[in-house]
Amino acid sequence: MIVSTLFAVVFWASLALLAYVYAGYPLLLFVLGAFRHEPRRSRPARLPRVSLIISAYNEEDVIREKIVNTLRLDYPRQRLEIIVACDGCTDTTAAIAREFSAEGVRVFDLPRRGKNGTLNEVVPQARGDVILFTDANGKYQSDAVSVLVRHFADPQVGCVCGELIYLSADDNVVAKGYNVYWRYDQQLKRMESRLACLLGANGSIFAIRKKLYQPLAGFVSNDMVLPIQVAARGYDVVYEPGAISREAGSKDAAEELGRRSRIVGRGILGVRVVLPDVLRGRRWLLLWELLSRKFLRYCTPVFLAGLAVSNLFLLTGLYRWTLAAQALFYGSALVSMALRRVGLHFRPLSLPHYFVVGNAAAALGWWKVVAGRELTKWETVARAYDQQIPATADAPLTASRR
Repeated sequence: MIVSTLFAVVFWASLALLAYVYAGYPLLLFVLGAFRHEPRRSRPARLPRVSLIISAYNEEDVIREKIVNTLRLDYPRQRLEIIVACDGCTDTTAAIAREFSAEGVRVFDLPRRGKNGTLNEVVPQARGDVILFTDANGKYQSDAVSVLVRHFADPQVGCVCGELIYLSADDNVVAKGYNVYWRYDQQLKRMESRLACLLGANGSIFAIRKKLYQPLAGFVSNDMVLPIQVAARGYDVVYEPGAISREAGSKDAAEELGRRSRIVGRGILGVRVVLPDVLRGRRWLLLWELLSRKFLRYCTPVFLAGLAVSNLFLLTGLYRWTLAAQALFYGSALVSMALRRVGLHFRPLSLPHYFVVGNAAAALGWWKVVAGRELTKWETVARAYDQQIPATADAPLTASRR
């Protein structure tokens, strides 16, 4: 009897925490946001000087089109500094970037130290009042910078995150499943932004005031930690869906597993790094968001395991149906994986497929943290599809000419 009660407690606690993470937290955000009106922001009388920093490690496949894309942005060139920050590139990335020196592109070719170590050296040497961070494979809409920086006309705004759109060149079930999750995540950003307390940003397109930049530890994600540090100091962190960057999604489950596990591992360490700042600043709304959206989300593999294992020992009444539902859900993910291995896919199964991959990646992220695995440096993946996203990002998607 006692054992049965214990399993019932584990089951319902796990179910409640999962429901809170995926539904309760968004609902509370919606309710809180209903009592706050986002301010209307107009174009500033004088555009700020922006330093756009392209982080690059062995990006010879995409760096040329990224720079071309940046040079074509609808932002005054005399107000836009373009920097390519090479983190110990061993290919021709730096050489290609230097081809644009006559256009004012600055190239920092530094020894390998990880993205954050490179940014820690480059940001103090940037000339802009606003630092815009981007990746080498992200292609901006022509008005992205203009739309993004208008928020900085309000001195209370310290960080602005743009919209990242993932594209897929084929019937990639992992990318399609991630797109569903990503749309959910973007809705959370919109609701957090209504509270002027956006938790984290998109690494492809986000900006902060240079004076607010703090040197970063190498093992955390800059697009998570920097916005939280800015919010912890009392500044608004907002979301601008009209400032658009486009990237390719993961090409398969293995790539997504590696990418997500690294993000989760760095996110777990990031929570540990920013928590003292949040507590010191007494930013209770930010603390609630941090624990709800980051820490508890990272713990979902534990809750899922608790739900499944406890249900195996609870086989009467309602529990038989919940066990059957779990078996059906995980079974559909396995079927999708099997179909993918033979070059087939069934689109309705993309969501359970990605859900399982994503949570397996979260579990792997925890293992990397506990095992002390290297999380400072990153490896560039194949950029074949990124090359198909045109340098003029407003143009329709076409095959690359290269």
